[in-house]
Amino acid sequence: PCNYVAVKFSKYNSSIYVIFSISKRDSQAIDNRPKFVAANGECLIYNVVSMRWLILLNECSAFTGVQSSKTSAWCPTSAPDWWGARVRCAASQNWLPPPDPSPPPPAPLPPPSPPYARMCSCETITMTGAEHAQSHAMTTFKLVRPNAQLPEHAGRPVFVSAEGLYVYYWQGEKRWLVGNNSSDDAQYLRSQPAETAACPTLATGWEAHVGKGRFQLFPTRCECAPKYDEACACDTITVSSGTGSAAFLMGEYFKIHNPDLPAQRGKPVFINAGYHLYFWAELNEWLISDDYRSAFAYLRSTEANVHCPIQTKGWAMWNGTRWAQLSVTMSCSKSK
Repeated sequence: PCNYVAVKFSKYNSSIYVIFSISKRDSQAIDNRPKFVAANGECLIYNVVSMRWLILLNECSAFTGVQSSKTSAWCPTSAPDWWGARVRCAASQNWLPPPDPSPPPPAPLPPPSPPYARMCSCETITMTGAEHAQSHAMTTFKLVRPNAQLPEHAGRPVFVSAEGLYVYYWQGEKRWLVGNNSSDDAQYLRSQPAETAACPTLATGWEAHVGKGRFQLFPTRCECAPKYDEACACDTITVSSGTGSAAFLMGEYFKIHNPDLPAQRGKPVFINAGYHLYFWAELNEWLISDDYRSAFAYLRSTEANVHCPIQTKGWAMWNGTRWAQLSVTMSCSKSK
């Protein structure tokens, strides 16, 4: 249906179209398909052998390299996949392309980050210091994703422990709480009221419930927990002692995996000839025993809440009747 064909050549990187008009004197000469000729001598024809529409120079004597894919289309504008050009119908010899559509409006800017995204970047937090009143709440809490964003949380994050406890902000009291459910104000621990802290690590004055509705101030700390590789970059821990009775526990302990059990709080397990070096959350201590899933141990650290066993300052060994202090040295090495 086209008497004129407009061609834009890709190699010229231009918006200018060359107009080809149908050649009346031999319009049916090439397999009943029309021939188009431009004012500059270029022509647009169908090649029966290659089954492609071609654009040629010098009155159809030299190939330009511009062609369609194989096709039986009767018109060049119906040919698919032109290589090196864009081909379309034109209304006349003086046809001009329509203006390019306006660019889409820029994407809207994201909403401003809530305060906690800038001031509370903790992925994991630890609660310590109130073991005598609320030992089950002295544990590790991980950031909840996605955050339910209840109105009562005032945009603050929510953290949850492996035991199902929550650390969350309560707008009604303007303080942070630790409880079984982040959707009410029942609590085991609470920070000082009216602080409006953006993060539980910024809250102060933590009180623990001691029974009968009474709360007592404890030296409770809420801290961002470092990633294990930052706090304890050990792949191998060498345990040594000058005490002969502990010789069977000495040697190199190799990191095997993180069992992701609540008792380990994300810390890895080390193994040496069937004995394990691991963290036990209920005691907040590092242990050496023959089963990392048990609190029964031959050796235990005497310092609580230590991220890495090489950081603990004291160890005790079970002698059959009691825990006896034992001089133990631990050193760390990392695989290269």
